[in-house]
Amino acid sequence: MAQEITQNSIQDSVLSAFFDEANSSGQWLNYEEIAEALALPNARVRMAVQRLANDECLEGQYHRNPPVYIITEKGYRLIEEQRLAPGHSANVPVPASDRIVNLNHNQQAALDGVSTELISELQRVNAVDGDEPLRQRFLAQLAAARELVRSESIRAYLFYQLVVEVLSRLISTYGKTALGMAAAKLLELYIEYLVKG
Repeated sequence: MAQEITQNSIQDSVLSAFFDEANSSGQWLNYEEIAEALALPNARVRMAVQRLANDECLEGQYHRNPPVYIITEKGYRLIEEQRLAPGHSANVPVPASDRIVNLNHNQQAALDGVSTELISELQRVNAVDGDEPLRQRFLAQLAAARELVRSESIRAYLFYQLVVEVLSRLISTYGKTALGMAAAKLLELYIEYLVKG
């Protein structure tokens, strides 16, 4: 299954993982730890880490074996722009209307987990832009999308119709809050698994 993922997608996922780490413990990590966290092959993640370091998106300590890395300001800003910029989802790719995607267990678990996290965050707010019925509609759409993900295969366009408008609105309204970041993460997974995958 990993052979179906492009190296660019793996690099994006790896840099995103370092971004998340910078926002939690801020520890230096080696490629094996990232590979384990992302459930990807060590060799592919090692190549991605080396490329990101060459592009100055990661900084390495090479006296360690294996070397450890941390995200640089350049890498951090790159992911921040991708995830958190208002209107970021304006150019979200639309899948073909007949595209059926078979999700593997890890992909299902990731989409389900982020959907559940987003629903929980949305349940904590009283309204979206002061509109309680809109919040209820968004919750219903996200719950329906989560149910789609739990099946073995999914019609990508149906998922797109259910969630992209919701995610765009939440990202632009809630930006860097937990709610906005959860919406951005679900959008990122949608593009990776249902459009590119």
